[in-house]
Amino acid sequence: AGPFWAPFGPEAGTSFVTLDTGEDGIRMQPEVLTFEGFVERLAADERFENGAARCAVFASAVRFDGRPEQADAAERLGCD
Repeated sequence: AGPFWAPFGPEAGTSFVTLDTGEDGIRMQPEVLTFEGFVERLAADERFENGAARCAVFASAVRFDGRPEQADAAERLGCD
């Protein structure tokens, strides 16, 4: 049997699922990931081979978001 997936939400104590191939694997997370937190983690992630790869992930993640902070975040990440 696979892992137990609890309901999402603050009352359930889980906010999102991390899909990771590292040691911890796929798991549910209790913390809230903000847009700014996402950008900071993306900027600090050393697994990207180059800036283009980082920017591709950023563009894919925010493609349909449309928030005003996107342009500033893209500039901080070195994206066009």
